[in-house]
Amino acid sequence: MSLDAQHQDTLIEWLSAHTPQLHDGAYAYLCAMQNLDAPHVRMRPAIYIDGNKWCALYGKNIQDGVAGFGGSPEAACAEFDKAWLKGLMD
Repeated sequence: MSLDAQHQDTLIEWLSAHTPQLHDGAYAYLCAMQNLDAPHVRMRPAIYIDGNKWCALYGKNIQDGVAGFGGSPEAACAEFDKAWLKGLMD
Protein backbone atom coordinates (compact mmCIF):
# COMPACT_ATOMS: atom_id res chain seq x y z
CA MET A 1 0.00 0.00 0.00
CA SER A 2 1.39 3.37 -0.94
CA LEU A 3 -0.36 6.69 -0.34
CA ASP A 4 0.58 9.91 -2.04
CA ALA A 5 1.37 12.92 0.16
CA GLN A 6 -2.08 14.49 -0.25
CA HIS A 7 -3.89 11.32 0.84
CA GLN A 8 -1.47 10.83 3.73
CA ASP A 9 -2.13 14.38 4.95
CA THR A 10 -5.89 13.91 4.61
CA LEU A 11 -5.82 10.66 6.55
CA ILE A 12 -3.62 12.15 9.29
CA GLU A 13 -5.92 15.20 9.61
CA TRP A 14 -9.00 12.99 9.85
CA LEU A 15 -7.38 10.73 12.44
CA SER A 16 -6.16 13.75 14.41
CA ALA A 17 -9.62 15.26 14.53
CA HIS A 18 -11.40 12.05 15.45
CA THR A 19 -8.83 10.30 17.58
CA PRO A 20 -6.15 12.73 18.82
CA GLN A 21 -4.46 10.05 20.89
CA LEU A 22 -3.79 8.02 17.73
CA HIS A 23 -2.20 10.85 15.73
CA ASP A 24 1.43 9.93 16.46
CA GLY A 25 0.79 6.24 15.95
CA ALA A 26 -1.04 6.85 12.67
CA TYR A 27 1.79 9.02 11.38
CA ALA A 28 4.39 6.40 12.34
CA TYR A 29 2.30 3.69 10.65
CA LEU A 30 1.98 5.68 7.41
CA CYS A 31 5.72 6.40 7.36
CA ALA A 32 6.49 2.72 7.89
CA MET A 33 4.07 1.67 5.14
CA GLN A 34 5.63 4.12 2.71
CA ASN A 35 9.10 2.79 3.52
CA LEU A 36 8.01 -0.78 2.78
CA ASP A 37 7.53 0.26 -0.84
CA ALA A 38 10.99 1.84 -1.18
CA PRO A 39 13.35 0.23 -3.73
CA HIS A 40 16.04 -0.45 -1.11
CA VAL A 41 13.51 -2.39 0.99
CA ARG A 42 12.13 -4.40 -1.94
CA MET A 43 15.45 -5.10 -3.69
CA ARG A 44 17.63 -5.51 -0.56
CA PRO A 45 20.96 -4.19 -1.89
CA ALA A 46 24.21 -5.03 -0.16
CA ILE A 47 25.17 -2.20 2.22
CA TYR A 48 28.81 -1.72 3.09
CA ILE A 49 31.53 0.88 3.61
CA ASP A 50 33.42 1.75 0.42
CA GLY A 51 36.33 4.04 1.24
CA ASN A 52 34.92 6.88 3.33
CA LYS A 53 31.28 6.44 2.18
CA TRP A 54 28.55 3.89 2.66
CA CYS A 55 27.41 2.06 -0.47
CA ALA A 56 24.09 0.36 -1.22
CA LEU A 57 24.69 -1.92 -4.22
CA TYR A 58 22.32 -4.17 -6.13
CA GLY A 59 24.26 -6.30 -8.60
CA LYS A 60 27.73 -7.76 -8.99
CA ASN A 61 29.57 -4.44 -9.21
CA ILE A 62 29.06 -0.69 -9.35
CA GLN A 63 29.48 -0.51 -13.14
CA ASP A 64 26.78 -3.08 -13.97
CA GLY A 65 24.49 -2.73 -10.97
CA VAL A 66 22.58 0.04 -9.24
CA ALA A 67 24.36 1.89 -6.45
CA GLY A 68 23.89 4.75 -4.04
CA PHE A 69 26.52 6.36 -1.82
CA GLY A 70 26.20 8.45 1.32
CA GLY A 71 27.67 9.38 4.66
CA SER A 72 25.46 6.84 6.45
CA PRO A 73 23.60 3.65 5.53
CA GLU A 74 20.36 5.64 5.42
CA ALA A 75 21.85 8.22 3.05
CA ALA A 76 23.25 5.48 0.81
CA CYS A 77 19.82 3.82 0.70
CA ALA A 78 18.16 7.15 -0.17
CA GLU A 79 20.63 7.62 -3.05
CA PHE A 80 20.08 4.01 -4.11
CA ASP A 81 16.33 4.67 -4.27
CA LYS A 82 16.93 7.73 -6.47
CA ALA A 83 19.23 5.76 -8.79
CA TRP A 84 16.77 2.86 -9.00
CA LEU A 85 13.84 5.12 -9.85
CA LYS A 86 15.95 7.09 -12.34
CA GLY A 87 16.81 3.82 -14.07
CA LEU A 88 13.11 3.02 -14.41
CA MET A 89 12.47 6.40 -16.01
CA ASP A 90 15.31 6.13 -18.56
